[in-house]
Amino acid sequence: MLKFKKLVVVSLLTLSTTLRAITEGVEYTKLKGNEMIQGADDKIIELFSYACIHCYNHFKIGTLKFVSEFLPEFKYEEWQVKQMGEFGYQIAEILAYAKMIDEKNFINNSLNEKSAYHQVMKAYFEEYFKYRQRWGTQETFYEVGANAIKEFRLTKNRLKEYENDKMFLIDTIKHEQDLYESICDELLDFEI
Repeated sequence: MLKFKKLVVVSLLTLSTTLRAITEGVEYTKLKGNEMIQGADDKIIELFSYACIHCYNHFKIGTLKFVSEFLPEFKYEEWQVKQMGEFGYQIAEILAYAKMIDEKNFINNSLNEKSAYHQVMKAYFEEYFKYRQRWGTQETFYEVGANAIKEFRLTKNRLKEYENDKMFLIDTIKHEQDLYESICDELLDFEI
């Protein structure tokens, strides 16, 4: 019984320090002046890479979703840093395509586990860290995203006509690059 009481006390102390106020300059940084991203005044943006173990760990436990519950007045977005990871630029394209699919389905939050964006991130994180997959070509890298989007559509019963050819999906993603290239360049081009 004494061990149980100690465990409860330690758990409560840990929880109380975790739930303290979130402080600017300590838990987050507010960008100033020319560092500001246009249109991001009411957003909290997490920069991540599919090849970053810390990003994967935060993704698995839902850190950003947890923060969103304490600061509901903000919008939340996750952006892939395209300079990180061998295929950083390619995943930025795939995520832009997934975001477009979500917007067409009125899913406006990448934190939603049912979003295509979330499913694509999950697929790449798990392939990279859980299964230790490394891709030799862009085509094999794109295939992971195409399969995640295919699964998203199949599980959501949103697919009316599906082409079994994976290359069809890969070509579609590549063509979407033209539409979103300027957005990706502007929003995802961060120097580290």
